Amino acid sequence: MNVTEKNEKLFVYEKDNEIFKISQWQRGKNKATGKVEKYFGDKESLLEVLKNLKKTIEKEFSIKKLELNLGKLYLADQIVDDIVICNRGMMQLNLCKYEPDNTVSETLGDYKPFELVCLKTHINEIYEATPDFDRNYMGAKNPNELYKIYERAILEKEFGSMNPELSFELVSPFRGFILSIDLINKNNNFLIGDLLVLLKYRNKGLGTALIKEVLNRSKAGGYSKALLAVTLKNPAFTIYKKIGFRFIAKTTLMLVNN
Repeated sequence: MNVTEKNEKLFVYEKDNEIFKISQWQRGKNKATGKVEKYFGDKESLLEVLKNLKKTIEKEFSIKKLELNLGKLYLADQIVDDIVICNRGMMQLNLCKYEPDNTVSETLGDYKPFELVCLKTHINEIYEATPDFDRNYMGAKNPNELYKIYERAILEKEFGSMNPELSFELVSPFRGFILSIDLINKNNNFLIGDLLVLLKYRNKGLGTALIKEVLNRSKAGGYSKALLAVTLKNPAFTIYKKIGFRFIAKTTLMLVNN
């Protein structure tokens, strides 16, 4: 297998025959990302072909991390060697259809604007409360790695700027948090980037109340749509549907985090 880069695309060949056309190809020092636009091989052998592709990309570009959107292709969630196959969905709520819930403050108790220091202070509890499927998606093998992922996303604004008006932490005691991101070039839309409630405080309605408080404020602030990405194995997506979120896209990702 060999590869050729051209115009932000990666062309993959096997025995001189094109087998993949990957668009949106971006390659940094340690990580590459892209989306499968076309696959010319046998779908029954897709996983084995992806294993070979991963080895070829690692050898050719000396990278340790790979995130490949499989486009219209599908594989079930699984971990094979150091490859994670993860199915994710993007959900959306039109705020014009959302009716604010003014009772959520009673459920939330004390909370304040989110600060990065809360992650550093409580990262062991946060790591313990992070489901395996989300750890696999993020590539976090321990609490320190998880903190660095959060820190990079917030400080380097990987997906956009954290919105301090729509990001909270539950305090007295610390019980969880919600992070909201103003997306780059997405006027009047925002992303609920993460929501977590510590294990011993679950099943008390805190997660639902956090989301509703963010939606209450975002509607009052003039936002049009709220977005969130969810791992399809996450049982919380049923809660999101009850609140009013609807799937707008589903995709299978191939992840390598070495």
